[in-house]
Amino acid sequence: MILKINHKKLYKFYLIIVLSTVTIVLFVDTIRFISICNNTYSTPWHSNDLLLNPVETTILLTQPSREFWSKNYIQTQWWYIRETEFNGKTFWTILNKSPINKI
Repeated sequence: MILKINHKKLYKFYLIIVLSTVTIVLFVDTIRFISICNNTYSTPWHSNDLLLNPVETTILLTQPSREFWSKNYIQTQWWYIRETEFNGKTFWTILNKSPINKI
């Protein structure tokens, strides 16, 4: 017995699953970003991953920012940081890390 597959229905099913997943990810990221903006702590660290935080990353990339090098807390790495202010809140993003070469 040969199984007949209706490719049109299968395509629609996969399209619905993909669109639903994307919608849920965007909704959750938007709600999380709004709660971070309304929270009282001063400098939230932001992941620079567009797939993980699509809404937050897109909003922060469109805002004016400054970039600078800084040492981490235990003085073992140089961090290249982007500092972005949005809605009165400062967001920090680590763009690059490199070890400190001690001679």
